[in-house]
Amino acid sequence: MSYTPRYSCPEEGNKYYNRIQNGGYSTCVQGNKSMSCYDPKLDVLPNCVGYASGRMNEIGAYEYFKYAIPGNAEDWYANAQKMGLEVGNTPRLGAIMVWQKGKLNNGADGQGHVAVVEFIKSKTSVITSESG
Repeated sequence: MSYTPRYSCPEEGNKYYNRIQNGGYSTCVQGNKSMSCYDPKLDVLPNCVGYASGRMNEIGAYEYFKYAIPGNAEDWYANAQKMGLEVGNTPRLGAIMVWQKGKLNNGADGQGHVAVVEFIKSKTSVITSESG
């Protein structure tokens, strides 16, 4: 399978970025409707978890939501590991980068952030796509 990086917003109505209730594949929460960039035709955005989940499934071209990693962004590493997905510290195309904020499993002190590796410049420099 060849990898196609995403350097722009998903196209309107892309099912990977729309919840099931809106005719999409996503099981993620609705994005923040109060933000000016909210679009009901991409209803999990803006939200980093909604975007990264959609992108991960879009990359696999599953035509359904094969991977729905539960929890806040900072919980993704541990939850992906529990699901049997490969985790690590080396950037790979399509991999999800995870940033922790505060104490793990405590959304009250921050929820962290996730982004998708779209291009690897070097071992220490990558280009990501993200939302929120």
